[in-house]
Amino acid sequence: MEPKKFEYIDSLRGIAILLVVGVHILTYFKGNTSEFFPPLLTEYIYDFRCGVSLFFIVSAYTLAMSHDRRSDEKYASRNFFIRRFFRIAPIYYLAIIYIYLYRYNFNVADFIEGTKSFWFVSNFLFINTLSPHIIGIIVPGGWSVSVEFMFYILFPILTIWVKNTNRSLLFFCIMITIAALFHYIYKDDPLLSKFEFMEINFLYQIPIFFLGIFAYHIIQKKDYRINPVTILFAAAIIIMFAHIDYPYYFPWIIAFTVLLVVQSKYSLKIFSNKILAQIGKVSFSMYIIHFFVIQILESLGFVQIIPITNLASSLLNFCMLYLAVALITFLIANITYKLIEIPGQNLGKKIIKKLDQQNKITV
Repeated sequence: MEPKKFEYIDSLRGIAILLVVGVHILTYFKGNTSEFFPPLLTEYIYDFRCGVSLFFIVSAYTLAMSHDRRSDEKYASRNFFIRRFFRIAPIYYLAIIYIYLYRYNFNVADFIEGTKSFWFVSNFLFINTLSPHIIGIIVPGGWSVSVEFMFYILFPILTIWVKNTNRSLLFFCIMITIAALFHYIYKDDPLLSKFEFMEINFLYQIPIFFLGIFAYHIIQKKDYRINPVTILFAAAIIIMFAHIDYPYYFPWIIAFTVLLVVQSKYSLKIFSNKILAQIGKVSFSMYIIHFFVIQILESLGFVQIIPITNLASSLLNFCMLYLAVALITFLIANITYKLIEIPGQNLGKKIIKKLDQQNKITV
């Protein structure tokens, strides 16, 4: 992709990770960082968790672009899986191994024994959001990595079915209806409520990706044709959501999709600039690392930077914590991006190249 032309994509990733860091300042610090926050403000910041939804939309959008660009590859599906695996697995696996070693006090024998559990294996295979029995997450925030990888598995099939704007919107409508009804019917089930499974499982999250594909067809293919039946279906969903709880991310993903379309055309500086783009480039490293940064700062007593006596001091303390976590995470992420992510991606490219060479020899 041309760097300047697609700066808006990295910038949106930057916005996504900054939102995620914000919600985890609120929820992961055990000290009371929001003591004087009014409920409405707390609820608003808690909705920053939808930064993950923005990641999903941008991911689906860029995957559709990449698939279109590489559609003539002889082994497109194989190469796709190799690229995606080596995009996320290296730093994610290292985080799993470190956390597991830490859990067993770096006792290698206990660590090896612990890796035999299905819980460990399910995290390693990215399938832990498929069932409440294996929903336990080793890496904080790892549920979204599982959801992302599950989407990777389906993506080559979806490219066959979801070929235009109408179908992408239709699939979104179908899947968000299923997700909403599933949540409505089973929301009080104690097993399905375990570890917030109802809100982080793959079925509940997959509708978001279809909006990324929808945006791709609007932006890249200039396909504006939508069947009247699909429009009626979308309208019926809006009516349904007036009577049952809609997925927590619903208003946000609509706004994010509009933002993506607008930014692709106008690239407004407030949402697309060099700073956000640079943050976006290392956003996956930041996503994995910022949990560790929060844990370390908290263990050092870095929670109440200033005395908190009222709303103003509480807000100031929150902002100072946010800046500290975001800055430290960004600096470390630039290192892990260069030392782990890029070498991992390059390894994937080498494997693809080697396999292609072997196939030529065989032929």
